[in-house]
Amino acid sequence: MYFTFCRLQKYALSAWLKASLLVFLESRLDSQLINQGEVVADTGFITKYLENTYNHDLDSSLNSTEKAVSNAFVRMLEELFYWTIVYNRWIDDRYWPDVKKIFFGDFPPLVKYMVSNILRKQVKRRLHEQGIGRHTSGEIYQIAENNLAALSNYLDDKPYFMSGEPTKLDATAILRAIIDR
Repeated sequence: MYFTFCRLQKYALSAWLKASLLVFLESRLDSQLINQGEVVADTGFITKYLENTYNHDLDSSLNSTEKAVSNAFVRMLEELFYWTIVYNRWIDDRYWPDVKKIFFGDFPPLVKYMVSNILRKQVKRRLHEQGIGRHTSGEIYQIAENNLAALSNYLDDKPYFMSGEPTKLDATAILRAIIDR
């Protein structure tokens, strides 16, 4: 019943990339696109900028109700599910040693210890400010599971979430799957 990212990767990722021919970088801490000196920040504004620049809207085939549902799922992924992944990587002691090794492995030991702990405290503060950090670990993982179950139930056995072709929701789900691994 869980969301099958492999199926989305097979169908939606290649179709979306071929259809849109759009390249952008996404990083939650500094999400921006630089094109010919113009800086566009935030994934929502980046998407709109790319649609206007390349005259390609992934949601053009959707009616207003479908766009509303798609937008709600995209926001769920970007504004709620994202933070559960941040918690998993930076706060959960079961996974923190691996993350610390990946991000800070090449630092000298003292610097690695200081920098990683300072950044981890900042992430913990941001999680609390955002709201997800006020929950227990079990509640946070339940939120993530509920998000994935909602996506899985909505996708059901369809190749794409909203229509017969990939939309922004498909692209966002794939990017979350790739970036949040």
